[in-house]
Amino acid sequence: MATFRTNVLRNGEWVTETVDIRTFLKAKSAQGPKRAEQTETPICGLLTRTMADSQMVKSVLPVRLRSPHHNDVAFIGHRSVQIREFQSNGQFRDILFRRFPHNIRNACVVGSFDIPDGVDDLNPAMDIETPAKVEDQDVHSSPPFGSTSQLPPQLLALAMDNADVVFLWIGPGADGRPEFYSSTQFLFRRPPQFLNGNLGAHMAVDPSSRYMALSSYHGLFAVGELESLANFTQPQDENTVEIVKSWRLRSVQGVIQSLTFLYPRPEDKDHIILLLIVVNNGKSRMVIYEWTLGDDLATVFAEEKRGHRLPVENQMPQLLIPLTVGSAFIAISPEQVAVCTECLHGPPRFDTLELEAPPKSPNYYGTGKPLWTAWDRPYRLPRYLKGKDCLYLAREDGIVVYIEVDEDHALERSTFIDAFKCNISSAFAYLFDQYADVLVLGSDNGTGSVWKIPPRDHPLQIGTLPSGAPTLDFATTDSLSSGDKAPDSFGTSIAPSDDRQLRAPDRIFAASGHGLTGCITEYRHGLKADIGLELEIADGLKQVWLLNFSKTHGRYDLLWATPTESRVRELPDDFSALIDPEPDQVLYDLSSPTLAVAQVNGVTVQVTTASITLFKNEARYSTDEWNRLSFDKLLPDQPQVSVSDAYITDDWITVSTHVGPQFRIYSFKFYGTAVVSQIQFDVPGDVTSLHHSKDLGIIVGLWKDGRPYLLIRTPTSETETQNIEEIDITERLLTSAGDTGYRDSVPLTAIGSIASVNSAILLGTRGGELIHISKEWKGTTMAYYQQLGLTAVNVTAARHSQTARPRVLVSCDQVLIEVQLDEHGPNGSVYHLAKHRVVPVNAGNVGAPLPLVEYGVAIDIPCASEGFTPILMVAGLSVIIAELHQEPGPAHRYIRIGKTPVKTFFSPNLRCLVVGVNEEGNKSTLMFMDPDTGEDIGRPIHKAGTPVQYIVGLGKPDDRIHGLAEWEYKKSGGTWRYLLVGTKQGQLIIVSTEKEPSEGDRPPSIRYWTRFKRNCEGPVYSVIGHEESVIYCVDHTLHWDVLDPVEKKLKPRKVFDLHSLALELQISETKLLALTWGDSLQMIDPALDDDSENSVTVEFHDPRTVVPTSSMKIGSNIFLVADKDRGVAGLWQWSKAPGTHKEFKVLFQGILPVSIRKFRRGRTRPTWEQGAWNAPKYGRLISTPDDAEMLGISMDGTMVHFTLLDQHALCLLRFMVNLYNRRGRRDEEKPLHAEPNLGYLDSMHVDGDLLKTLLDAEVLQELINTEELLARFKTLLDRLDGGIHTAEWMGEGTADHYFELAYNVLVYYLRQVY
Repeated sequence: MATFRTNVLRNGEWVTETVDIRTFLKAKSAQGPKRAEQTETPICGLLTRTMADSQMVKSVLPVRLRSPHHNDVAFIGHRSVQIREFQSNGQFRDILFRRFPHNIRNACVVGSFDIPDGVDDLNPAMDIETPAKVEDQDVHSSPPFGSTSQLPPQLLALAMDNADVVFLWIGPGADGRPEFYSSTQFLFRRPPQFLNGNLGAHMAVDPSSRYMALSSYHGLFAVGELESLANFTQPQDENTVEIVKSWRLRSVQGVIQSLTFLYPRPEDKDHIILLLIVVNNGKSRMVIYEWTLGDDLATVFAEEKRGHRLPVENQMPQLLIPLTVGSAFIAISPEQVAVCTECLHGPPRFDTLELEAPPKSPNYYGTGKPLWTAWDRPYRLPRYLKGKDCLYLAREDGIVVYIEVDEDHALERSTFIDAFKCNISSAFAYLFDQYADVLVLGSDNGTGSVWKIPPRDHPLQIGTLPSGAPTLDFATTDSLSSGDKAPDSFGTSIAPSDDRQLRAPDRIFAASGHGLTGCITEYRHGLKADIGLELEIADGLKQVWLLNFSKTHGRYDLLWATPTESRVRELPDDFSALIDPEPDQVLYDLSSPTLAVAQVNGVTVQVTTASITLFKNEARYSTDEWNRLSFDKLLPDQPQVSVSDAYITDDWITVSTHVGPQFRIYSFKFYGTAVVSQIQFDVPGDVTSLHHSKDLGIIVGLWKDGRPYLLIRTPTSETETQNIEEIDITERLLTSAGDTGYRDSVPLTAIGSIASVNSAILLGTRGGELIHISKEWKGTTMAYYQQLGLTAVNVTAARHSQTARPRVLVSCDQVLIEVQLDEHGPNGSVYHLAKHRVVPVNAGNVGAPLPLVEYGVAIDIPCASEGFTPILMVAGLSVIIAELHQEPGPAHRYIRIGKTPVKTFFSPNLRCLVVGVNEEGNKSTLMFMDPDTGEDIGRPIHKAGTPVQYIVGLGKPDDRIHGLAEWEYKKSGGTWRYLLVGTKQGQLIIVSTEKEPSEGDRPPSIRYWTRFKRNCEGPVYSVIGHEESVIYCVDHTLHWDVLDPVEKKLKPRKVFDLHSLALELQISETKLLALTWGDSLQMIDPALDDDSENSVTVEFHDPRTVVPTSSMKIGSNIFLVADKDRGVAGLWQWSKAPGTHKEFKVLFQGILPVSIRKFRRGRTRPTWEQGAWNAPKYGRLISTPDDAEMLGISMDGTMVHFTLLDQHALCLLRFMVNLYNRRGRRDEEKPLHAEPNLGYLDSMHVDGDLLKTLLDAEVLQELINTEELLARFKTLLDRLDGGIHTAEWMGEGTADHYFELAYNVLVYYLRQVY
């Protein structure tokens, strides 16, 4: 029987034990002996990795990072840069993504790009082949050695929070695909005042791109002289590119509020003008430094300039906009928009600009005037710009205004563009388009948008941007109740539930946004398929084909099969409408169900259950080159023949037939519209699927003797001898070398579909299995297996991409999956083949539910976006045509609710998301959101049953829901479920719910009403229910009330002063865990059996001084705690004498890139990584009941995954991290040793993002470059799981063996978990 080895804590030490897979799959929850008290501190570590990057965008910068012909746009996030190309069809195409280990403070574009006057097209054929690619690299990472790149017209400059300045550009990599190149400039030796002073808070480049200025808020700024990009005309190695010649530091008295460069006069282009707004003693003054290109900066900044005080109405300007005319600028302050002139000679002059802008829009939620947040300069023909400047101004409430200023600095034009239905942040940009202005409106309070502004016409929305709103809470659709058993001492118990049957992965929902832009975001990851056309066909849809007649007739034929017949409709080549064809132009056999259709060498071939139809693609009528052959005539020796399957390839039509129980295969060779020859052979068994490959021959799926077989006949020729190979799939799985993934206790089902790519054969069974048959180099046939789901697996060839990585599309459980057939992992097993879920996305409705795809296939139509694959999908009664992306990434769904969500959780009982929201006027209420449709199915009623707008206790102005939970109350064999609500105004509300089935046109709903309400003396910050008790925190006081079954009221049982408010409450066995604002995590003994006044005691508390944000119990005595300073720690409840007060012991701690706002658990892995496929190995510890995932979310929407490691896995992964961190360290930094120090708590934390960088770059061999390091590396791998992974090498494993194992370890830990 197959087994695996896992780590168990025994007597304070981690030991490896063998567990058979059947025990794991059955996972019967047996009551074991009482856990022995732990006295020794366990050694374990924590691996953290970013699973979903924040969708917040700080700025949007058009930048020509590749060549003048690529209309690239940089989307700058808090820690990441996304480069996308804006295409001529109005859509964005993902090019590259990079995540940085440090936060990005600011960004700007270096270099200029002049669009020629009268240009016809700036998007010709690409200079570089640019399939999208995702990178996850740090600042010092580099592409493969020896790669070079000629600098493009522009660079992207990033100011990092560690005082580095990173210059980015894109060039071709070793494989011809685009790669990021970077040059990192260090400012002196990172002065402490820069590190602590927000260097890069302001950043600007002068119009000539020869100088850059950065400043902090604390009166310090630096000016750097840049090398001219024109000097980099030859290919450059990125390590030798020095963009900055020198830096000059200058301090000023006061706070630098803003900084920019002004434009010089056209005749004096070497004139450099730096403008600073400095605030001192509450007053703003304008300071200008001037110099000529090439001047000594030490002389220029030798002394501080005093400048001029700004007028009262222009104090504290929000925006400084340099004008291209007259070295002037526009200063936008809360009270006035003014243009400043004469600023270079004497006191400046401010003239008011009266903009045509309406009052605040409904998108504004502040109390004062809405602020102008961003601006950009559109492209205009040079002859139009003579003597004027053109600008777009954006206001935070969605107002956009276009203005023109003449050479006399007068407002020549002010045009109100529109009040867009989104908030506009600083992520506002103009994009070049040949026929219209394009505006990108990024939002920090909901989804953004992309608009075309055509001349003399209304704006047209052409795209949507992800939501950048702060995330307040999140939930998973996990159904585990709080009372389920947790692993003893984390890692010693296996899943308590029966996991033999695969389950749909849990979904993840986050609450974000404010007011009208409030939304619930469903986190999704996979290959996006942009829906272009969705057609509703008819009932009984079985299979669909799209046939291309665009070159001959200017149309496409949509042919589909039903159980009894076939049907066809026509689509014009612009896909504008679905048209019924003229009856005399229908060349297909529609009287029988179609089995296969293909277009081969200018001939369309259709096979139905009754006939074969062939016609030239140019044919219009059946009198043209058209032929139909019935099987009765083709097979006269088989009367009453039944045709069950067919396949068409090259010039062969292959069908399976049967008369009674005898199946026979026929293969007809055709030339033009005539069948010229045939071959035939009988098969032993029932034919369940059929395939014909030019390279492999005829492949038949058989079912005989209660098990599946594969029959391969090669070659396909009338003259050559038949060579038939019959493969017993079950037997081949059991006898193939290595881990095939198959367990002998799992019976296989019949093969339902077959696809082949090169020498690989993929089989889809009717029981949800995917089987890979591989012809190995020695001629042997290997078989590999993986369970994908529970329903039939349908396999179709997808495409051969430009990188020659063959892929297939697989549908199972109404999910479409792309499988990449690259040989990663041992023996090319199915498990190690990359698999990504296909996520159909409707750009016009970002909140639409996910279509349930039953079938998908690549189709032959022109693709509107380069680098995408057109596919056709069948979902219910609909046929969907979409463009499939090449690389996986976030594909979130944004469900707009028009209210502010503040709390949410998923109710397994109600099967919906319960959301605490604020409506207009800050009135609090509840929503019951169907996670599939996104609709609110809640119906508030009075106790008597009459509908009301708000239940009793909710709907009050200036209120907010602080606590929200579900309470399962059991008494005398009965179970009642209630919702518990705690509010800002001191209401404790117990809510009853009742499901209502659908009735007529009314969908199912949930009625809810107030069962009980208590007025408290302060805000109710948190509340939970436990058995017959309700525990809640009012202000700083903890209340433990018990429900009296006679009086049906809550009666006080215990009261305890926490000294600060409780953010979260949890029950751990008989103890209460309170996460308090002032004292972090406390374990409280309520002493319910003791009625004395001071019986409630604190048994454990967090020894650290932190401000916590969330906590999570992992195992029975480990608690994960996150804090506001981006920290995370594991606290251990150790053994102590009863009644004593002790501190938790800190097992590990670390610093994350973001601060975790909320922890949740969930079984989010896709079906193909559940059960045995996700068994603990390589030192991973089970940390939650049923081995669910530990997830955390930050306010900016970043999702982090947490994994517990045993001592040996910790040492190995930390060893890799330390080696990577040693690379590229500067001399002034503290030396870093490769060997981890487990006595130091921060060494118990492993940065998974850095490991992902290491894995993607495949630099282990480069890092481990000495015999000493290699020996230590082997020792660490030998210790994993008791040495079972290296035991077969008998001490003779080569370095390549160990490196392969190490990469497998990294792949195992760094997989996508949702």
